[in-house]
Amino acid sequence: MPQQTTVTITGFVGADPVRFGREGAPPACSFRVGSTRSYFHAASNEWKEHPTTWVTIKAFRSLAEHVLGSLHKGDPVIVTGRLGTESWQQDGNPRSRMVLEAGAVGHDMSFGTSVLNRSRVPAEASGAGWRRADAHHGGMVQDGITRDGAVQNDTGQPSAPPPTAATADGARDSASSLEDKEEGFADAGF
Repeated sequence: MPQQTTVTITGFVGADPVRFGREGAPPACSFRVGSTRSYFHAASNEWKEHPTTWVTIKAFRSLAEHVLGSLHKGDPVIVTGRLGTESWQQDGNPRSRMVLEAGAVGHDMSFGTSVLNRSRVPAEASGAGWRRADAHHGGMVQDGITRDGAVQNDTGQPSAPPPTAATADGARDSASSLEDKEEGFADAGF
């Protein structure tokens, strides 16, 4: 089995992500994350910081597009991916840097909240032509069901919800109402 160094880094985006690559090639971008570790110095009774570690992050394909549209300088982030080293010659001198090829990137929500706008809409299992709409902050659609209880179809227009079908054990299928989902979360202690 080939060895891969998978790491997770938390820190702050040093500058807005930058697109790179050839015209017509799959999307790619890079940005730098600064991570500074703090420690408590008992003798001085205060917190101190180690020097900041800067890591170049590279993202490809749809992840690159999402990063370009979501991250900005100063954002707190969590990045998971494969760690490697890039080497090159500059002015006759060998140069290198740590590079993390991102597999997942997200805002670090220990610093605040974030809103996800899905790029793809998964199909509902409850019938052809029905879809689950994206949840938009402040929008009229939440989890495919409008606030007045109607379900959206492929045209984005509200219409009556599809009938729920009973399975062999008597349980309802996946076309449950938003209220049922909220009650389920309450029962689970969320």
